[in-house]
Amino acid sequence: MRKKQLEAILADKQLIREISRYTASFQGRKRKTWGAGLESVGIVPESAAEATPFFAKNPVAEKIVLRKGRPALFIQNGTFQVPETDTWRARLLPHRRVLESAIASVGRIELRNHPQAPWVGTGWVIAKNVIVTNRHVAQEFGRKDAEKKFVFKQFMGTPMEARVDFKEEYQRAATLELGISKVLYIAEDGDDTPDVAFLLLEERPGLAVPPPIPLAKAPPRVDQLVAVIGYPALDYYEDRSAMEELFLGIYDVKRLSPGTVSALSSDGKVFAHTCTTLAGNSGSPAVDIETGAVVGIHFGGRSEVANYAVSAPVLEELLRTLDRAPAEIAAPSMSLADLEGRAKDRNKTDYSDRVGYVEDFLGKGHEVPLPTVAQVLEPHIAVIDGTDDFVLRYTNFSVVMNKTRRMPFFTAVNIDGGSRLALPRSRDKWSYDPRLPAEWQTGPSVYANNDLDRGHMVRRLDPVWGADAKKANDDTFHFTNACPQHKDLNQKVWNDLEDYVLDNAGAHELRVCVFTGPVLDAEDPEYRSVQLPRQFWKVVAMVRDDETKELSVTAYMLSQASMITDLEFAYGQFRTYQVSVEEIEQLTGLDFGNLKKHDRFGQEEKAGSRRRLVSDPSDIRF
Repeated sequence: MRKKQLEAILADKQLIREISRYTASFQGRKRKTWGAGLESVGIVPESAAEATPFFAKNPVAEKIVLRKGRPALFIQNGTFQVPETDTWRARLLPHRRVLESAIASVGRIELRNHPQAPWVGTGWVIAKNVIVTNRHVAQEFGRKDAEKKFVFKQFMGTPMEARVDFKEEYQRAATLELGISKVLYIAEDGDDTPDVAFLLLEERPGLAVPPPIPLAKAPPRVDQLVAVIGYPALDYYEDRSAMEELFLGIYDVKRLSPGTVSALSSDGKVFAHTCTTLAGNSGSPAVDIETGAVVGIHFGGRSEVANYAVSAPVLEELLRTLDRAPAEIAAPSMSLADLEGRAKDRNKTDYSDRVGYVEDFLGKGHEVPLPTVAQVLEPHIAVIDGTDDFVLRYTNFSVVMNKTRRMPFFTAVNIDGGSRLALPRSRDKWSYDPRLPAEWQTGPSVYANNDLDRGHMVRRLDPVWGADAKKANDDTFHFTNACPQHKDLNQKVWNDLEDYVLDNAGAHELRVCVFTGPVLDAEDPEYRSVQLPRQFWKVVAMVRDDETKELSVTAYMLSQASMITDLEFAYGQFRTYQVSVEEIEQLTGLDFGNLKKHDRFGQEEKAGSRRRLVSDPSDIRF
């Protein structure tokens, strides 16, 4: 997580300093000690981290907001593990008793006779014998009948059953299960209504229902310390490396995740928070760390922006109406629009210092402008929120996005061979660009558990030169700079071609402009709601290193068509071809302007040559 982003969300310099020290001290350690009363837990092998099928196929929008400084602490014997950082120990341990009271009243909602899900989310005791959870959790087993009464759904003619287990702790076999006897209320669908449902617990002789968790009387304040208590599950739609880092491959058990309130809606009905959550946390209480009172119920979020919760006063208002008929209960109206904007503003990296691609980079008289998008494709161009601008500027490169396909129309990078740096590749940290909605970008869910890689369009090392080389390196890890590529695609000729361009630029201290992108064909195969490009292209422009000093332009195509027919089993061949700029224009709907005049291969093609197979960089014709 970038320091600016942390400071914008947290203003928590004490924790940031400790994370830096702590991360360095733990390099190479294989085990972590959880603290008093909790045994040492080793890293769990991948085979132990099997996905619950329901959460793999039905993703809920719980998200990891911050990768550092937001632990997901195990709960055992009704208490939470001792945090590893001094900062969180100082914040949590003085309030252990009140947090333990809240922990006892939080349970996992489990189902019988459901076609897919053994459990569906988190619930907690809000009033005597009453459980509250999310609407989207309760809708898995409850519905309204023709008389507007809430009933249990049926599967194969048999009603589903639901219960709450208030234990399900890591490495603990104890259970405390109570059945749900009635669905009291499920809010109507809609983004402007709270994601809330109420359920009635059965009463069993000799088995006490945990007490209600008290509700805060007012909405929380920004930067208030809170903790989410619930049951995070393995989520195929979240970044796998982030999950492994935070959860160590252990899911489906009760955890406490501390964080802060990061934004509050103007009406106070919803708020954003930075606690670490996954699918399965739906319905978790967000409690005030100091008092143990619930400030809201968590319901979803957006990766690396914020998680969202309905505030306690809304729950209080709905709770007072439960004695009325379901048809008479009106859910309070609320909107997430301004909250999301506020959360994104606090989490937004400042891109104002990014110059982006420079058109006169090759010198006066050799300007290489950005290509233009055909008029028929203009409705698909992603425009930066609140502006008329559609060029995403990064350090030494730019991107123009196709919001419909969620991939670049093209990328454009300046390479300075005379000042490039060979920065080593550290741990990849991909992120959404907050200037565009996440749904316009192809995020981590497309790449989970298959043979697809996040294929850099602007190669990582290409913009890494000059005083801001480190920033340029990091900027290449935006999803706006990625397209789904088969994992074997970039390891042979295409990679050799990129090395050839970059290495020669360095050897001769040349300056080079490179455009790269996918061919976005309407017939591309669909996978996980994303059409996978079958071909990629590259256009390279430089000034000839001879007496002519003329502009030289070459163009290339790469196909992965046979490799993505069956992502689980196919290992097809691929080819790299030198082609004309004009052919790329025809395939992409882009216009490269006068660059065609400097494409010697294009002139030969008009005289009868076709695509030229590139098996080795020596096959390239400049």
